[in-house]
Amino acid sequence: MVQVDVFWSYGIGAGMAVASAGFLREGASRYLQRHRRPPSITTVLHERSYRDAITFLAIFFAPSGIFLLTAFPSWETMHVARGLSDLPAWLVTLFALTNITQGIAGYKITEALLARGRPYLAYLQWVVGYLGMFFILVHGWDGTGYMRFFSARPGQLADWSWASAGAWMVSDVGLSLGAIGLVFIPALLALMVRNLRPHHSASAATLVVSILGMNVVVMPLMAVLASLCVRALGPLGGLLAFAAGAWLLLLRPGALLHRHCSYLMGLEPLTAVEGPRPVAT
Repeated sequence: MVQVDVFWSYGIGAGMAVASAGFLREGASRYLQRHRRPPSITTVLHERSYRDAITFLAIFFAPSGIFLLTAFPSWETMHVARGLSDLPAWLVTLFALTNITQGIAGYKITEALLARGRPYLAYLQWVVGYLGMFFILVHGWDGTGYMRFFSARPGQLADWSWASAGAWMVSDVGLSLGAIGLVFIPALLALMVRNLRPHHSASAATLVVSILGMNVVVMPLMAVLASLCVRALGPLGGLLAFAAGAWLLLLRPGALLHRHCSYLMGLEPLTAVEGPRPVAT
C-alpha cells in the first residue's frame, strides 16, 4: 500500500543492515589489525549485504508495489484513489522510486549507527520501520486502517464487518498478495539469515523464528496497542501513553526488544557490551 510502503521499505533496509552487523564488526577489527588505525565507515562496508538489500528492493519490493498499484489502485491507496486515472504520473513514479530509496536510507542510517558503536539505536531503526508500517495498516489516519486493508473494493467500507475480512482473503487482491508473499517473504528471510549465520551460533531455523517473531508478532501487537491508546486518549495522549508503556514493557534496558537486539547481534549482555568500538569518520 502506498501509505505503508514508505515505512516498510525503510524497515527492510534497516533489517538487512542489522543482519550484517557481524560483518561490520569483523571488517572493522581486521582493518584495525592491518592498518593500526580505525577505519572509516565506508571502509568497513560489507558490500555483499548492501548489494543484497538493493537487489531485493529493486527486484522484489518495488515491482510488487507497482503491480499492486496498477492492478488494484483503490486498494493499494487504501481506497483514496478510485482508479489509475486518479493517480498523476509523478505520484506513481515517486512511489516506485521511494520503494527503493527509503530502503537504502534505512540500510545506510542503520549501518552508520552500527559503525559508531550504537547497536541498539541501529536495531530500533528496524523496529520503527515495521511499527510504522503496522500502525498505518491497523489504524491508518482515521482509525479505519484495518478496514481499508481488508476491503478489496471501496464500496465495502460502508458496511464493513469481519466477514468482509474473510471475503477479502479469497478476493483477487488477497490471492495476489498471498502469491507475492510466497516469494517475497522467503527471499527476504533467506538474505537476512545468510548474513546472520556466519556470526551466530543459532541454527537457520531459530533465526527465522526470531526474525518472524519480531516482524509478524511483536510489531503488529505493538501497533494494535498504539491504536487502542489513540482511540481511548486521542492522538497526543494516546501516543504519549503508548510510548511510555512501550518503553517500560519492551524498549528499556533488559526488556524484550532490548534482549532481542542483544541476542540477534551477539552482544550478550548488551548493557555490558554496547557493540563495536566507534570508528572514525
